Amino acid sequence: MGRPRKYHTAEEIRQAKCKKSKRWYDKSKRSVQGSSQRETTHGEIITPSVQHVNYWNSQVDCVSIKLEKLFQEKGAQQFIQDLYDQFLQDLSTGPFDDAIAAASPLQTSIYRYLDEILNISGVGTHWRKADVVRKRVCDAIRAMQEVIVEALMDIDELKVHYARKSLLFQSLE
Repeated sequence: MGRPRKYHTAEEIRQAKCKKSKRWYDKSKRSVQGSSQRETTHGEIITPSVQHVNYWNSQVDCVSIKLEKLFQEKGAQQFIQDLYDQFLQDLSTGPFDDAIAAASPLQTSIYRYLDEILNISGVGTHWRKADVVRKRVCDAIRAMQEVIVEALMDIDELKVHYARKSLLFQSLE
């Protein structure tokens, strides 16, 4: 024979669970609160979302640095101009293909970082800062792709667009 039932109704069971949970929380309150907040050396409290936003912002900064390294510290416009000049000499899109292949992982990364920042803090200053980097990466890739497409369609037309300064890379910052 088993032990007699301690609680007979659903309401008694619910109340007992509430009391048990409250006892556990009262006993473990310090560790529960400590896991959700961390005190800095200056005594201010940082919540996990702020820690995560700072982490993703540092990742965005890394993408920006890698993009500058890809452009060889020249800036997007001058880098693509050099690729264009090289293309006119060899009539090979190889350098553009290589540059796009190098920039594509940065594009993938920046979109991931934007999503993470958006999930944590919404559209705010952190997200806008990351969006500026996303725009730089995407504009550079789009500009290089445009030159390749124009070259494949008609090289003479590419030269006309270049002379009119109507190619995307000619308007990059």
